[in-house]
Amino acid sequence: MQNIKLKASLIFLMLGLFWFGSCTKEEPLDASRVKPLSIKSTYTGTTYPVYVVLPADYQPGIKYATIYVLDGDDESGGSKVYDLVGKMSQEISAKYRKQNVIIVAIGSTEDRIRDYAPTVLKQFGNQGGGTENYAKFLQHELIPRIEEEFSVDTSASKRTISGHSLGGSVSGYMFAKHHGVFSNYLMLSPAYWWDDGIGLKYELENRSSNALKKCLVYVGCGEFEEGIAILAEEWYLRMKKYYPNCTTSFYKIPNTGHISSASEDLERALDFYYQHQ
Repeated sequence: MQNIKLKASLIFLMLGLFWFGSCTKEEPLDASRVKPLSIKSTYTGTTYPVYVVLPADYQPGIKYATIYVLDGDDESGGSKVYDLVGKMSQEISAKYRKQNVIIVAIGSTEDRIRDYAPTVLKQFGNQGGGTENYAKFLQHELIPRIEEEFSVDTSASKRTISGHSLGGSVSGYMFAKHHGVFSNYLMLSPAYWWDDGIGLKYELENRSSNALKKCLVYVGCGEFEEGIAILAEEWYLRMKKYYPNCTTSFYKIPNTGHISSASEDLERALDFYYQHQ
């Protein structure tokens, strides 16, 4: 496990912004569909930029499902990730003739490692350890704000969380320790190498109380991600074995690594989500 962690840590140091750097530049979304917010959390002390992407046919009288996307203001081939997610969601929902969702893209800040990493690690300058407070921000501050200001279905079954790398492991953290907040989890190259796989330990500790929950779980990664791929598949196998009411999928994208797999992985995750709505 130590070797896996050290290899993956080199990848991790490349992250932050530009995790969709392999995407081609496309025309941005209609700006009228993007509603920017700024939310200061009493739990973390950080002010987060949030970008709410409405469906093209948004109507206040309709209750929409939501997908909460971490690192939502990162760069994607010259555009923002929330642009990419919004366009993919529009196209895939139309393909399956399903109602499009509201995208809630949460921006990254200088506190990303603190928020996304559940424990403190010396090799990262004693950063980390703030995921529980970040989870409280999501549950008690961000979600209520979104559900107050927009026409949103407030049931957990209509909430989805999506993240890449450490953001993907935040999705797993919410699954294990705050299972009633979301019911759908899109995990792209989740960084379960952090602290010798502590995210997998959280799953085990909370398995008995979560085992009968109904949910969707997508896990994906690139073929060349080595340790990340091993632990991502381990998470998937646990979902298959111990969670009979979960619909789950795992895909390893051929000939790709941590960065180059992200865009296709997101598209596959959204396709999986809409198939099962």
